[in-house]
Amino acid sequence: MIPFHFNIQEKIKRLRSVDAHTRECGIRELSRLPEANLLCHGDLHPRNIIMSNSGPILVDWFDAGYGNPLLDVVQTHILLEFGLSGKVDDKLRNEFLQTYRLLSYRSWSADTDWLERLRLPIILARMTEPISAEERSSLLLCLNKLLSGL
Repeated sequence: MIPFHFNIQEKIKRLRSVDAHTRECGIRELSRLPEANLLCHGDLHPRNIIMSNSGPILVDWFDAGYGNPLLDVVQTHILLEFGLSGKVDDKLRNEFLQTYRLLSYRSWSADTDWLERLRLPIILARMTEPISAEERSSLLLCLNKLLSGL
C-alpha cells in the first residue's frame, strides 16, 4: 500500500486541463498536510457502503492507502457536494463532518482550516476522473474561487 497523498499528487501532476501554476498550488497545499500513517479508503461515498445486519461494510478498496485521514474526509465531502447525481445537501454533508469529528475524537478547531485548504488538491485530483460535464463545470467554478483566495 502506498501513501494516499502520493496518489493525489500523481493525479494532479497528470492533469492537463489546468495550468502548471494551479497544479503547483495544489501540490504545495497537499505537501503542507501533517503526515500520518492511518488507513485511508480513497473513494469513500454512499455507493461504497453496504449496510448489513452487523453494521456498515466499506467496499471498493482499490484506491486505499495510508496517510492523513483528513484527505479521505475532504475527498468524501467533495464527492457528496459535486460528484453524486442529485448532489447531497448541505445538511447531510455537515452531518458527515460532525460524525467524523465525534468518531475520531479530533480537535475540530485544528481540522477546520485543513478541510478548506485541502479542497484545492482534492478538486484537482477529482478532475482527472471520468466525470460528467456538469460536475467538471461545478468543480472549475469552485476551483476558480479557491485560487482567487490564494
